[in-house]
Amino acid sequence: MSRSGISPVIATVIIVAVAIAISIAVAGWLLGFWNVTSTEKSEGIYFYYDTYYNSTEGALYLHIFTHLRPEATITKVEVTGTNVTGIDVYSIVDGDAYVASDGIHVRVGSDVWLRVTTSPVIPAGSMVHYKVYTANGFVYWSDCLSKS
Repeated sequence: MSRSGISPVIATVIIVAVAIAISIAVAGWLLGFWNVTSTEKSEGIYFYYDTYYNSTEGALYLHIFTHLRPEATITKVEVTGTNVTGIDVYSIVDGDAYVASDGIHVRVGSDVWLRVTTSPVIPAGSMVHYKVYTANGFVYWSDCLSKS
């Protein structure tokens, strides 16, 4: 009886090819190269932990970083329990951001502070819940502390 099968070299090549294909698929999913829940691509907005609400000024100082394409266009910001009275680019640490008629544009790879003024003022010591809406239809949210 003769034994036939594939050679060990061909088996190794097949295993390596499958491992590479799985690695590419997982990396693409984790890094957002493709999005399985939407036809639009997420802008990849991250909120830094030093975001805070200033109860003396009645303003949320929102520290964000964008890391994925496309450019983020922030169309609206909500702060729970208040009416937002204004949004502007407070400071640009790195990259570029500008205010346009359709919202605040934040370029990919930018580190930016936004100032969101509200009324009424949230008292110091309170948790502040906020949401950021983008032109691509995504909603990013987080919480921060109100301080004086």
